[in-house]
Formats: sequence, structure tokens, C-alpha cells
Amino acid sequence: EGSVHTKVYEADPNLTHTFAWNKRNVYKQKVYGVAQAKISVGYEHSTCPIIVWETQTAILQGFDVDISDVGGWSLDIHHHYNFHEGILQKGDGSTVHLKQLARSVKVVMGTGLQRPLICKDCDGVARDARLLTPVALTSGPDGSLYIGDFNLVRRLAPDGSVFTVLQLRTTQVSYQYYLVLSPADGRLYVSDPERHQILKVISLESVAEPAINWEVA
Repeated sequence: EGSVHTKVYEADPNLTHTFAWNKRNVYKQKVYGVAQAKISVGYEHSTCPIIVWETQTAILQGFDVDISDVGGWSLDIHHHYNFHEGILQKGDGSTVHLKQLARSVKVVMGTGLQRPLICKDCDGVARDARLLTPVALTSGPDGSLYIGDFNLVRRLAPDGSVFTVLQLRTTQVSYQYYLVLSPADGRLYVSDPERHQILKVISLESVAEPAINWEVA
């Protein structure tokens, strides 16, 4: 899909060449994100029958995606993720190249041991908390994680503490259920495949009776 550009120079000292890319491929289509350019410089000598080549690569910035497109303006709360190139284009004009970040994995919750089904003392520090069977996961705008841990829906707060916000019946978790935090009202919703219902969690804080901390949406 790339285009080829060639330039031949006479043998002069301190030669420089500036290449201006039009951010389009060989089919004149716009290229979004980044593209890798391959630069080959060949030296031809009168006393040598072959051309000596030096090759290197460079990253070129393509077009930015029009995120909001509101009369030519962008909103800082609107972002776009280019999953092909691993680029997060933020509404404020900044760009995060996720592929260039160091890849690391760390444990945020769990000790590697299973908790009991009926867990009275499951709240506390997330690193010391045990999990039974994590089956669902979603996140909140404040950085909280909501973990569907078999019959318990648990909230991992940004400060590293964990507590149960909802307790499901064991028959409710015999099917796969899902969690989602609505951006419209900030409420946590849980699917109930057994009753064919969507449950809305009433409070996202620590409650005394998580088994009744819900209502039908």
C-alpha cells in the first residue's frame, strides 16, 4: 500500500534531502494514525560494480481522526482509539502511543487462594482479598473496578480497598451474567439470566445487606 519516492544526487559533500509526505497511500487514500517509512540510501562508486545500500526506518504521523466534528471544533471529553496502531487520540489534541509504552502486568486483587462461598469478612485490602470465580468485570469513571466474583459483585476502589455491593443467589449465577456501569446515570447494572431481568444496584458504597441492594431496572 505504500508509495515509492526516488531521488538521485550527484556526488557532493553534505547532501541533505527533505521529504514531505502527503499522508496518503499509493491509492491516494488518507492514512490515519502512523505509518512506517523505509529509507534506503545507495552509494554508487565508479570503481565498484554494485551499489552499497544503507537502510533505516522512521515513523511518520498520518491524519488525525475527526472525533467530534462540531463545526470544525473538538470536545476535550471526546476521544478516539485507533486499535490498529494502538493510538489514543484525545479530544484536547494530545496523543498517547500505547504501543510504545512498556507492557507490564500486576496483580490488583487476589492472593491466588479461593474464598468460601459464604464470605462474611471479604471486605478489606484488595491485595489480601481472595476470589472465588471472577466471571465479569467493568470499570467506573473514578477508576473503580467492579468484579463479578461468582455470587458477589465487589467494588475495588481507587484507594485499594474492596467491598461487596451486591450478593446474588447461587441459582442466579448458574448462568453467565454481565456488568455494566451506565455513563448516563452512573449506576451499575447486572443481568439476571435466570429471571430474564436487568438489576440496578442501589448503592455503590459498602452496605450492610448487599443481598437486598438492588431493584429491577
